[in-house]
Amino acid sequence: LHCGPAASAWLGKRTLLGDTVNTASRMESTGRPNAVQCSPAMAALIAQQDPALPLAPRASPVHVKGKGSMPTLWLGPPPSLPSSPAAAVAAAHDPLADLGGAGPEDGMPPADLPDPGPLSLGPLNALRDSAVAAAAATPPARPP
Repeated sequence: LHCGPAASAWLGKRTLLGDTVNTASRMESTGRPNAVQCSPAMAALIAQQDPALPLAPRASPVHVKGKGSMPTLWLGPPPSLPSSPAAAVAAAHDPLADLGGAGPEDGMPPADLPDPGPLSLGPLNALRDSAVAAAAATPPARPP
């Protein structure tokens, strides 16, 4: 999930255009099966709308094509990793498996590393508060 400005057009079918759409699409490639990944901007909106929803930062930023390194968060508990490296390899070779990947290239630790345990939400709360303040201080864009 990502949020920001976008445009809609009719190009033979309804089409969404803009950097926001591209970013969300590219973030999808670094997601995990049965998990919802969101950008810091989207996390701030989620936290503003329902502070009770759990948001967990990823262990490390992910690489988003055209954006570079980008911190992202999980909406809900972080997804579990495959039970073993062999399970990850088996899933990767199963053409019917949902290929979410599990490795440093997508910001997830290799499957053979132990779970780092619970993450502190202090930095996330500070990020949320600053994003909400910035959004409140930015006047809405006016159409030309």
